[in-house]
Amino acid sequence: GPDFAHFKYDMVSTGKRQIGSTIKPYLYTLAMEEGLSPCDGMVHGPITIMAENGQPWTPRNTREALGHFVTIKWGLQNSDNWVTAYLMSLFSPYAFA
Repeated sequence: GPDFAHFKYDMVSTGKRQIGSTIKPYLYTLAMEEGLSPCDGMVHGPITIMAENGQPWTPRNTREALGHFVTIKWGLQNSDNWVTAYLMSLFSPYAFA
């Protein structure tokens, strides 16, 4: 945690990260390589993506900044699921190959 004296949760040995959070830096890097700027952004709100099986998928997220313009930089700083889903909607999953 940020300060073990006040926050005794050991994220390394005890915590579990969702797999989606581990891919975020790669997706944001891909976005920059494809010409997006950290200052580009979106109106913050739910994003629904169609999965390969034809089912819609909408990630869960906090309601922070709902309806406000947020930048890609803000999305990465806050590990925001809606900004990540927005970026995912711009690129094919095969772009990582």
